[in-house]
Order: sequence, then structure tokens, then C-alpha cells
Amino acid sequence: MMRALIVVMVLALLTACTGGTSNPEQWDPGKKTTLTVLTFNERLFKEQYGTPFLIKNENITLITKLPSPGEVNWGEELAEKQPDLLHITKEQYIELAEKGLLYDLEPMLKEDGWNSEGLHPAVLQLLRDHADGVMYGGTATLQSKALYYNAGLFRQFGVPLPEDQMTWEQVYDRASHFQGGSGDDPVYGYSSQDPSILDQLLQMGRSEGLTLFSPDGKQFLISSESWKTLYGLLVKALETGTVFTLPSSAYGPETQYRNHPFVMGQSAMLVGDTSYLSILDSKGSTEESRIDWGVAALPQGGQSQPGNNPEYQLYDIVAVSKEAAQPGAAKAFIQYMMSEEWARETAEANPYALLARYQLQKEGVIPERRLDPFFSLDSTARLDGGQITDEVLALIEDVVLEETERVLSGSATVEAALQEIQAKGQAILEHGSR
Repeated sequence: MMRALIVVMVLALLTACTGGTSNPEQWDPGKKTTLTVLTFNERLFKEQYGTPFLIKNENITLITKLPSPGEVNWGEELAEKQPDLLHITKEQYIELAEKGLLYDLEPMLKEDGWNSEGLHPAVLQLLRDHADGVMYGGTATLQSKALYYNAGLFRQFGVPLPEDQMTWEQVYDRASHFQGGSGDDPVYGYSSQDPSILDQLLQMGRSEGLTLFSPDGKQFLISSESWKTLYGLLVKALETGTVFTLPSSAYGPETQYRNHPFVMGQSAMLVGDTSYLSILDSKGSTEESRIDWGVAALPQGGQSQPGNNPEYQLYDIVAVSKEAAQPGAAKAFIQYMMSEEWARETAEANPYALLARYQLQKEGVIPERRLDPFFSLDSTARLDGGQITDEVLALIEDVVLEETERVLSGSATVEAALQEIQAKGQAILEHGSR
């Protein structure tokens, strides 16, 4: 009897010393807890997620650390810095998930008291888009693109306004009606957010479900009939002189956004992300700078199933380390950043953010006319890990530009140009140089 009493007393003492729980997966909000965060951008993490979370959870302390410079050995990095949370890029997320270094968050989606049904389907699809299809991280925002149009220019030139889900052929056809201005003040029919002919070709290909590279990044695939059709369509549009393209070497934040031809009133159409919403609204401060603009859903591939958007992407992801000392508190952090509460507060503070909880924007927190086209289509996007380096893409871009200029000058046919692009592009993939 005395021995049993001693055992009970010892168990009670242990329970008191551990604050009522010894399971780190069961977070007690009333207990002082420290979360260590490894982040690629301290300012972004603190402003968007950290500070709002701390305001509502005064017993939490957040310690942020930066990854080691250069190429990171994640096994050593996590062992050395012992983070609970990882604020990472999509490329880092794919690598960590495939190495088995992240905590499985799938059960979180089914937990009582946390609603995951309001998340855009593309969010869960992209978070699961890796080797084993498990959700290992969370995100609060979504990136997408839509077709902006300058309604004033359309009226001036007597061209019908764009409609949702036009094909690229229809977009270029309408762009061909805009040929005006001269010298330093031209008028283009169409312009893209991204630089170069290659970027525009890639965007068109994504709408058809095409890729220029094999999954292992070893084969260049531009010689197919599908790519030939798209390339011919793009070259025809370039021949009219109404499509705006700019080499990557001349591109930067200013030319991509504030000095972009569409923002300056010199382009009738633009495929771009939500960044342009705030820029266009800020230009409306004076009558001279105001643009009468609208947004339509993304152009579609002529041979693909309609209603698809291949441009959904995730910018930043927060995951829990598999070896986290505080997995319960870390999971609660992700639940908060993906919650309706965070989304409503963010929507009021930043009306141009595209939220993972997109239903709130349909409810009128943000004017539907401006944002609905960005998330109204089904996702066919992939969480690209970037197996093709920027250096290789730049070399291929130069080849595409050179061969396209030969076609436009009349010294080569579309077929001959594609043969050269295929041969030189494959050589670049194999040798890393031209």
C-alpha cells in the first residue's frame, strides 16, 4: 500500500513539473514557449506572420535565424540551428520534403476546430506537389496572373473588350488592331510581365500543358508539332510590331512594373500578377495619369481544356522541422497563418494580396471585379523545383532571340529556326554552354 502511494505521488509531481503535459505535440497556450525559426527573409516573416502571431500569443517567443550562405547542406543546417519552423522558398520546400526532413501536416487538415475548406484548391495541390504527395507546409497567400486591359485604348481603336479565357490566337488577333504612336510614345497591342520572347513562348506553352524540358531536365523538346504551332503564332504576332518584348539584360523592377508600357498607357493588354493592381490604382491620383482598366481571366491554349490556370504559384512556405522541439506550437503557428482571422486582417491592410483563403475575397473584403479573374480558374500548375538553372535558361533565351530575329528579317523560316533552336538548346543542356 505504501509503495503504491509513493508511485502516485511521484507521478503527480512529474505532472506538475511538466505543466500538465509531457507531449510536445500538445501545445499549451498558457505555457511559456520558444519557437526557433529558420527564415530566408527575416523582415517578410516578422511583418507578415511573426508579429501578428505574437500579439495574440504573449507566451510565445520567436527567435529567427538565417540559413548559412551558399549551397546549404540541410541535414547539417537543421542539426546545427535546431529550428522548429522553416520559412522557405518553394524550391527549398521541395528539397526538404524529398529528403524527409519535414513534419507531416496532413492530420492537421482534419483536426476539429480548424477549417481548411476555405483554402483555394491550388494551395493544397501545390503543397502536395512533390514525391509522396503529402502536405508538409502551409502558406497564406497565392500567386496568379490574369489579363489586364486598357479599356480606354480599346474604345479609342474601336476594338471589342477582352473576354474571359480567350485563346492566345484571339488575344494576338485583337492586339493586331493596335498600331499607333511613334518614336518615344508607341502603342502596343499586347505586352507581358516577363521579359523576352522565350518567356512569352513558355507562358503560351503552359496554357497547353507543354514543357520545353523533360522531367529530368536532360532533353529539350521544342521540336514537337505543338511547339511549332505556338512558335509560329508568336512570330506572326511579332511581325505586326504590336507585341512588346524586352531582353532580360534590359529588364529590372522599374521596367517590369512602374515603367511597363501597360502602366504608362502604351499597351492595350498585359498578362501580369496582382502587383499591378496597386500600381494602377496609385496612378489614378490625377486625371492625366489615370487609366481606365479592367481584368479578364487568363488566356487559354487553343488545344487544351478550357478553364485552366497554369500560373498559380507559392512564393513563401512555412513548414515544421521533423526534429522540432516544439512541434505542437509550431503547428499552431501554421494554423494561425492559414486561418480566416489572419486572412481578414491582411485583406483589410493589403487589399491587393491574393489570399489562400480566397472565399473571403469573394465575400467582398476586396472588390470582386479586380481579383476574381486571378483565382476563378482550376489549377494545372506545378510546384517547379527549378531543375533548369537561370544560366542555362539565359543561354537558351539568347538562341531563341537570335533565331527569331532571323525569321523576322526573312533570312530563315519558322521550321529552320526551330531546328536550330532544338539543336543548340539540346547542346546547352548537355554541356552547360553554347
